Amino acid sequence: TIDFLEVYGYDKNYDFSKLENPKLDSLVEDIAKKKKSWNEIEIDKKEKKIKLAEGQRIDLGGIGKGYAIDLAFNHLKNVCPNFLINAGGDIRSSGKNLENKYWLTELKTPDGSAGQIELENMSLSSSGSWARKVKQFHHLIDPRLGKPVEKNYSTVFVLGDTSIKTDTWATALFILGQETAESKADGVSAIFL
Repeated sequence: TIDFLEVYGYDKNYDFSKLENPKLDSLVEDIAKKKKSWNEIEIDKKEKKIKLAEGQRIDLGGIGKGYAIDLAFNHLKNVCPNFLINAGGDIRSSGKNLENKYWLTELKTPDGSAGQIELENMSLSSSGSWARKVKQFHHLIDPRLGKPVEKNYSTVFVLGDTSIKTDTWATALFILGQETAESKADGVSAIFL
């Protein structure tokens, strides 16, 4: 989805003037036509190598924050048993807070708080269309269409044991939708708001 994101202005410069381009729709269509399938990635497990098709790029935006949280978590747990990592929409807890209670966090939506949840040595990740929205565009792109996902919910929350899992599932479930989630994400704890 990196090519689509860059066309919309979600690049290193955050140049959202690109959204004013009268040829934006045709640029998106051109990218969609030229886009390579993930099936074209060659994986050599024996040599531990991957080869991308010409023009393919890997975008770790959907899992990068979760991965970074888990790295920090694994470092901190050796030093301190009780802590909370809050990376804005993605949280991972260990132990208890200063009041000797499990960590309490809000489930935030565009309308405010939808309630609170107690985290006991777990990860909570959210994915939504409202926090990074510019005009009618947001950063969650349906790779099949090359356009921002349009759903009747604004946020997906996922609970789990690691942030890389919850971050990945939150993004995937937001894009796939609640109906698909029920069949594809067996065993994943998710809340759609």
